[in-house]
Amino acid sequence: MALPVVAVTLGNATNPTYVNAVVLDSDNTTLPADPDGILNLSLENTRLHEVYAGSIILQASNHNGSTARAIFKSFLPIEPSVIRFYGSPAVDTLTIKVAVCVSPGGFSDDDDEANTVSVDEATAALELQSQLPGVGPGICLILRVQMAILNGDFHRIAYNVTVLSDNLNRREQHEFPDGTKPH
Repeated sequence: MALPVVAVTLGNATNPTYVNAVVLDSDNTTLPADPDGILNLSLENTRLHEVYAGSIILQASNHNGSTARAIFKSFLPIEPSVIRFYGSPAVDTLTIKVAVCVSPGGFSDDDDEANTVSVDEATAALELQSQLPGVGPGICLILRVQMAILNGDFHRIAYNVTVLSDNLNRREQHEFPDGTKPH
């Protein structure tokens, strides 16, 4: 049975933190240097290392005595209401590596009942978003979290997503209303 997918509004991503750095490509074992021994860094031998962190308000409830599961889908903003784009649909295939850590950040239980809250799975991937107001179709990083709840209220999750990409020259960012949701 397919789990229901709940799109979370951009305003529910609270306290977003974003940092990035240009790093040397670990696949390059020898780096080009000029005759004076100075490294020649270029787009071909560097990568962008990004870290997204924060929390997302879910407000999921289940009080019926059986475990409920759902998938929550959210943008990962770089600051309140600001989303990073990794290019348009016309760009060549993007190469990224992603590490995701998500944990329950707030839960309240029903008294005298067996209770469960869990993050069963979390992934982050680049997805085409075409419905964003005032911007043409673009590729954004989307977090998907499968969660479970039994006899209680799941208030929020905490996330930390690390991305390594070759996308140094295609990045842009846009601000959107808090009610904006991924599709």
